[in-house]
Amino acid sequence: MTAKTRSALVLTLAIAASGLGCGRLGADAANPAPVGIGWKTHEAATASAQTLASAAAGARKSRLKPGLWRVEGVQFDTLSERGKVYLCIDAASAALIDPPPPPAGQARCSVEDGTPKPDLYLGTTQCRYPDRTVTSRVRIDSNNLYFRDVVVQRGTAAVESNDKSSHFAEWVGRCRPEQAPGKVYTQAYGQDEMHAAELPAALISAASGS
Repeated sequence: MTAKTRSALVLTLAIAASGLGCGRLGADAANPAPVGIGWKTHEAATASAQTLASAAAGARKSRLKPGLWRVEGVQFDTLSERGKVYLCIDAASAALIDPPPPPAGQARCSVEDGTPKPDLYLGTTQCRYPDRTVTSRVRIDSNNLYFRDVVVQRGTAAVESNDKSSHFAEWVGRCRPEQAPGKVYTQAYGQDEMHAAELPAALISAASGS
């Protein structure tokens, strides 16, 4: 084989190799990494974002741990005539004790959380309605004691009336096997047996945010 022939052959092989390389790059661009690999990466990122979103939503929904809470407040006045009043709650029914702000269409609300401290939560929610302003101050100690003071201001600066109410709840343990979340129970003083009762209408309104 002559030198000229060898040079032509080398040139031909180089051109072919270059063409194959371009074709491979084009194929890679048109067909990226196998679907499984790319999808798993996307799926992991999506799952992580969803987990964070769910955790944040859960924190907004409930500040109280599930279980049986002994409760006091004006809405329980009738039931308290029978003795102690308890609410069995889970994350979905915690609003029966710790109601969230009403929907934006009903009032303009602002929420101010206090400086985070170990085993202590302090927060203030103020909602402005066309005819009144409602200010709620919440304190939760060691996730076992819940206090909420509510002040309702009506009228103008010249003629104003205030209504104040206090709410208290104390975690006493897990709900009993026969008790269901979202239900209220009464217990006569000096007795261990609890009896199911009707949920007060005012409590249902508070839980729905109305």
